[in-house]
Amino acid sequence: MSRNVNIYKSSNGRQYVRVSESYRNADDDMLAAFGLKPLCRLEEKASLRRKLRLKTFPPMA
Repeated sequence: MSRNVNIYKSSNGRQYVRVSESYRNADDDMLAAFGLKPLCRLEEKASLRRKLRLKTFPPMA
């Protein structure tokens, strides 16, 4: 089971977090280390990506 988490900065300086396909299987401690809440119960990848974007890209004031 892969647990790759990549953090990188975009050209506009925003921080992105990209997770592997097995994100649903990642343990809560690893997610907490990146400030993400566990979303392990979600079944659909589209829903997972949408939720992750909401956590990763808060609205810029």
